[in-house]
Amino acid sequence: GKEYPQLGGNYEVLHHTKLLNDLLNRGKLTLREGAVRNVAYHDSCYIGRWNNDYSNPRNALRQIPGVSVREMAWNQRQALCCGAGGGQMWMELDIGKRMNYVRTDELLETKPDVIAVACNFCMTMVDDGVKARGKEDDTEVLDLAELLDRRMSYPEAADEPAVETSDSAGPPLAVIAVRSQTGAPVAAYRTWLEQEILPELSRIEGVGDINH
Repeated sequence: GKEYPQLGGNYEVLHHTKLLNDLLNRGKLTLREGAVRNVAYHDSCYIGRWNNDYSNPRNALRQIPGVSVREMAWNQRQALCCGAGGGQMWMELDIGKRMNYVRTDELLETKPDVIAVACNFCMTMVDDGVKARGKEDDTEVLDLAELLDRRMSYPEAADEPAVETSDSAGPPLAVIAVRSQTGAPVAAYRTWLEQEILPELSRIEGVGDINH
């Protein structure tokens, strides 16, 4: 968001962790109970040092029933980069130790069931690190949004009308995608999104007008 004005774009930009935390605080997202899971959160450089936001991701995680947030010695402003910074995501190193392995080792020291990230670059680098350490069967790497989705209590409908997905009046594609994974009713999802979530986003220009 800080870079758009340099190109003539002046927008209000919300990181998805802030949006999710705000929706949780407003009671718009309902979470269900689940098994206790130890979660290590990795601070990404952009949301952390660049935008100075360390609270929204952690507050959202702490609202998930059963989640215990594990902190590393190097966290928040002192957190190490995932290793993708400076174009290193596309580089092969022949000297030294890969930064994503260094950071992954720190994360694994907390004995987490899940490593939570909030950046697609961090997801790739940390996931590669976990696999390089042979820990992919013991520790999942998930975006905070994925972790929340697993504990979401979605509305249900007794009877679901037929849905023509090719019709312009059909449900949002995101709803169809979620249904394909969970088997939950599309009609209930659509009602929930339109009545609960979109009004919360109406203050952001254009978002409130998106119905499909």
